[in-house]
Amino acid sequence: MTVANYTTKMKEICNALGSINVIMDDDEMVQICLCGLAPWYEPIQTAICMREKPPSFFDLQSMLMVKENHAGASRSIVGIVATKKASSRRRRLIEHVRIM
Repeated sequence: MTVANYTTKMKEICNALGSINVIMDDDEMVQICLCGLAPWYEPIQTAICMREKPPSFFDLQSMLMVKENHAGASRSIVGIVATKKASSRRRRLIEHVRIM
């Protein structure tokens, strides 16, 4: 799955959740996105965790696209399901995006 596909699925799911009054703010979307990344995105995950304020979801998407283009389009973005630290809501969202 490409970064564009992954982030589009995340937005679709968040919009669907919004239709049932489950609102995901930008910071939550960034955290969920980071939890579902493959291991070769770890440098970006680490850099973002070191920031005082997380990037917007749009900025994160741009960062991931640069990394994807650098690594080659043959790599899949989704490599793990979710860490134990992720909330059950985040785990369900990540698993749903991974299945798509």
